[in-house]
Amino acid sequence: MAQSIETPPTLVEQRAHMDLDELEEGKDAEVTIMVCRCWDTYTAYGKYLSTDFIVSDKKMNVFQCTAKNNIAHCFIPRLIEGCVYLIGNFQVIQNKEEYRILKANPLMIELQGSTYLRRQAGNDNVGFIHHPYSCIEYEDLKM
Repeated sequence: MAQSIETPPTLVEQRAHMDLDELEEGKDAEVTIMVCRCWDTYTAYGKYLSTDFIVSDKKMNVFQCTAKNNIAHCFIPRLIEGCVYLIGNFQVIQNKEEYRILKANPLMIELQGSTYLRRQAGNDNVGFIHHPYSCIEYEDLKM
């Protein structure tokens, strides 16, 4: 069973720290992110698929992040919108063209069973994008 673990600072500090715009497939790094938005994804038949996130960093980069249904329960109670986290041991993958939330970004972060996260002390979220986009109700759409 996958579990999210909080690692001691001595283990975390040994990893290379990157910003979201420096991430590439196959690179092993850690990033400091703020969770901007969070939602659950379901099939048309109501089957739960994943929990998805929009995250930002201090350089105002925005990235899509996902936790598949088999491990999302490890992260959902701990990843809170508006909070800043240090995460590592995630996978950077190609974003699917048809489901891409951020059209300009071909990559996304996929949380794994070995992904660790540590909430950053204080309320130091200056520089992060809090709301990269806002959802509106269908009835409020204008042609």
